[in-house]
Amino acid sequence: MAEIIIYGIIGDPEIGLDAATITAAVRASTGPLTIRINSAGGDVFDGLAIYEALLTYPGTVTIYIDGLAASMASVIAMAGDEIIMAESALMMIHDPMTGSFGNAASLRSDAAKLEKVGSQLAGIYASRSGMPVSRVSRLMAAETWFTADEARAVGLATATAPQLRFAAIADISAFGFVNVPDQLKVKTMTDLIRNPDPIMPAPGLATIVPSQPATVGEVRAIVAQAALPVDFALDLIEQRLSVGGVRTAVIDRIAAQAPVITSLAPSDRTFDNPGFHAQALSDAIYCRMSGQRPEGAAAEVISLSMVDMARELIERRGVRGARRMRPEQVLAAASSGDSRYFGPVGALHTVSDFPSLLQASGQRFLLDMFGAASSAIKNVGRQRDANDFRAISVLKLSGAGTLSRVAEAGEIEHGTFDEGVEAYSLATFAKIFAISRQALINDDLGAFSDPLRRMGRGAAETEAALLASLLTANSGAGATMSDNKALFHTAHGNKAATPAGISVASLSDARQGLRAQKDTDGVTPLNGTAKYLLVGTAKETEGEQYLTRLQAQQASNVNPFPGNMSLLVDPRLPGNAWRVFADPALMPVIEYAYLNGAGGPIMETREGWNVLGTEFRVVLDFGCGAVDWRGAWLNEGD
Repeated sequence: MAEIIIYGIIGDPEIGLDAATITAAVRASTGPLTIRINSAGGDVFDGLAIYEALLTYPGTVTIYIDGLAASMASVIAMAGDEIIMAESALMMIHDPMTGSFGNAASLRSDAAKLEKVGSQLAGIYASRSGMPVSRVSRLMAAETWFTADEARAVGLATATAPQLRFAAIADISAFGFVNVPDQLKVKTMTDLIRNPDPIMPAPGLATIVPSQPATVGEVRAIVAQAALPVDFALDLIEQRLSVGGVRTAVIDRIAAQAPVITSLAPSDRTFDNPGFHAQALSDAIYCRMSGQRPEGAAAEVISLSMVDMARELIERRGVRGARRMRPEQVLAAASSGDSRYFGPVGALHTVSDFPSLLQASGQRFLLDMFGAASSAIKNVGRQRDANDFRAISVLKLSGAGTLSRVAEAGEIEHGTFDEGVEAYSLATFAKIFAISRQALINDDLGAFSDPLRRMGRGAAETEAALLASLLTANSGAGATMSDNKALFHTAHGNKAATPAGISVASLSDARQGLRAQKDTDGVTPLNGTAKYLLVGTAKETEGEQYLTRLQAQQASNVNPFPGNMSLLVDPRLPGNAWRVFADPALMPVIEYAYLNGAGGPIMETREGWNVLGTEFRVVLDFGCGAVDWRGAWLNEGD
C-alpha cells in the first residue's frame, strides 16, 4: 500500500508538493493509496490537478487529515473514498484568494476570475457532501472552520480517528485567514513568558511559532509595488506586522479603494468594463468560428485580429509598451502571468486572460458541433448526473403496487421498493490538440475551429456508438440484462413473436405490448404509452408513411398513430428491425450520465509546452446502460 504525505504549502516544488511531483507519485502507485494531509492550502490549480489525479485513481484512496486541511488542502481531501480526521484536526473552506497588481479594472477582472474558480470549488464540496451548492457557497464566503465531528456531520468527512494525534503545523498568519480558531493563532509574548517551553503543547493543540515582523525594507517594497502612499507604509511599519500581514493589509486597502461591481447595469455596458470587454471579444471569436452574424458589442470588435485582441487584454492589465511589442511578445504576455510583463503579483493562483478567452468561445462552438451531431437514440434515454466513476445502480419501478387502506387508529403498513441490479459506470474519453502561435499571428481561426468541429462530432459519435451498442448487441436483441436474457426477449414480453414490417397492425401490437407490462409485483399494470418509433435508415420512409397524418374516407382506414408517436432515425441501427419506446421520464429503458452535470464534452486549456502556442484538451466523461426492459418493444422487421 502506497502512502503520500502532503505536509506544507501545496504547489511548493522545493518540498515536492507541486502538482507534477504528486500526480506522478499517484500514477506510479498501485493498490490502495493513503494520503496524509497537514496543510494550510496553496496554489489552486496545483490543488485541482492533484484532486483530479486522486479522483480518477483506479484503487481505493483513503485520506487522513492529521492536523489541518484548509483552503486547497480541503479540496484535495474531497477526492478520498474515505476521509478520516483526527479528533483534534480542523478543516476550513473559503472563497479563493489572490494577490493582484494593477488598476481598478484589472482588479475587477481578477475578481470575476476568482468567482469562477470559487464556483468550481463549491461544486466539488457540494458533490462530495450532498449539500446544496448555495449552502456551500455561503459557508465558503464566511470562511468556515470545521472540527472533525462538524465536518462529518455535513458530509465533508466520513469518520474520526481518536487514535490519531494532532500534528503541529507551521505559522499560517501569512495566508490572510480571518476566522482562525484560537488553537491555531500565534501565541503572544506574554503567553510565551508564562509557558517558556513551547515545544510541549497542551493535549490536542498545536504549538505555533510566532512569526517575525516584516523589516522596514520589506514593508516599503510591498507597498511600493502596489503603488500605495508612503504614509500607508509607515502605518504598517508601526504595527509590526508579518510579511503575510502586510500583504493582507495592502490587498484590503486596494479592495477598499476599488468600486464594487454588483451587477452589470446599463452604464457598465461599455468597453471600460473589463467583463463586458472580454465578453464582446469572446462573442466575436465565436461568430467568426461559427459564421454567425455578430450583434451589439461583438460587431464593434469583429474586425480585430487575434493579436489585436490579445494586445487589448494586456493593455488593460497594465503592460507598458504593449503597442510596440512584436506579435509573438503580445501573445506570450497575454498567455501567462509572467512577472516580466505584469510585475511581481505574489498570487496563490493566476488565470491567463487570452487562453480563457479562447476557451470560452471554443467551448460554445464545441457544444454546437456536439449537439448538431448527437444521436437520435438520446431521445429515448434518460439523462442523469454522476458524482464519480463508480458503478451506478438504477432503482427500478417499485413493487409497492397500490396504497393500503388504513383503518381508524390503525397502523400504516411498510411498503417495499425493489432495487434494480442493472448498473453501468462512466468512462473518460479525451484528445489534445494545439493552435500554434503562427496560426494566431496569421489570424487563422480555422486552425482552431476545424479541430473543434471534428472533436465535437467525435464526442457525439463516441456517445452514439455506445448507445447504439445497447440496442444492437446479441444480434439486435440488445444488451444482456441481469437475468442473463437480452434486453428484447419474449420472456420480457417486449418482442414481437412474428417479425413484420411497420403497419397499423404491427404498431398496434407494439402499443399493446407496452400497455400490458406489469410492475415488479407482477400484478399492477404500468400502462406504458408509446411515444417514439426508432428505426434505421432502411425503415425511415416506411416509418414516415405511417406517422404522417392523412385524411381517410372511411373509419377503417384511419391511421391513429400520427401525432401520437414521433419518428427517430439513427444510421447505426442496421437491417429492418424497428423499436417502439415509451416516455423515458416515465419508463426508462436506456440511461446515460455525465460527470458532475457537464452535459457534454469540456474543453480545457494551457499554455503550450511541446508546441509554441496554446494547447487544448477535450474531455468527455460519459457512460450509458440498459436499465429496464418494460418501456420498449422490438419487432425484427420483414
